[in-house]
Amino acid sequence: MGKKSLSNVYSKSLLYSLETDEFWGVRKESASALSKLKLKNKDAILISLFKSELDDRVRSEIVKILKYSKNESTIKFLIEIVLKEQNEYIVRSAVNSLSKSNKDSLMSLIEFILERESHNDIVIKSAIDKLSEIESDSNYERLLELSSYGGTTWSARPNAVRGLEKYIKKHPTILDKMTHFIEDPNYRVRWEALEIICKYGGKNELEKMLKFTNNDPLTKMELSSAKRYIKKRIKKWNIYPGAKKVSKKTLSEIYGKMETNS
Repeated sequence: MGKKSLSNVYSKSLLYSLETDEFWGVRKESASALSKLKLKNKDAILISLFKSELDDRVRSEIVKILKYSKNESTIKFLIEIVLKEQNEYIVRSAVNSLSKSNKDSLMSLIEFILERESHNDIVIKSAIDKLSEIESDSNYERLLELSSYGGTTWSARPNAVRGLEKYIKKHPTILDKMTHFIEDPNYRVRWEALEIICKYGGKNELEKMLKFTNNDPLTKMELSSAKRYIKKRIKKWNIYPGAKKVSKKTLSEIYGKMETNS
């Protein structure tokens, strides 16, 4: 039996379990496994299963399977979930699937998603992450707005700061932002800025980072984790495209100070 035949047997078995098994855990794992396969011509069945499924954990996994679909009716179904579904984990799955199946449709909904109320900002964070994954000038500008103090919720701002990393090669002035963020009131923003400076910063940014972290116990806690990026730069100078050039000697000195302080 060929690999294609084995794959068909495997997908049919998983689909059967998703349709018939009485235990939600088995249905969830079946759907999760199916989401890793590129199913063809099963959208109608999956949408029907989603509508009849009572467990939201299973429904969320079913939505993930649809990420490979280019079917217009399936895309409309995913859009409908984003607009009307109450369960945030299911909405997040729909956002992730739309980012694969139809980016334009997702981007047309991005402001609606960013303004949606969300427990622990689950949905808002998923939208912010897509602004980084789907690179464009407008998405970069929106990330700048969201990363600024008061630009979005307290817990979602670190996602926006992290998202800016994707644009550093094209917009090196982002590092100026990071040296500002290293002193931000939000300690998770400071942690994100610390890691980005360690990956891409020049001598001035790295020295400012060290100076500030010496007086900030919460950010200092992250030094032991962030110093691994300096170590990688010592071994390979261009490991992070867009990073400022810093001599091995200077990086080694920075690393030594981080070792001492962490």
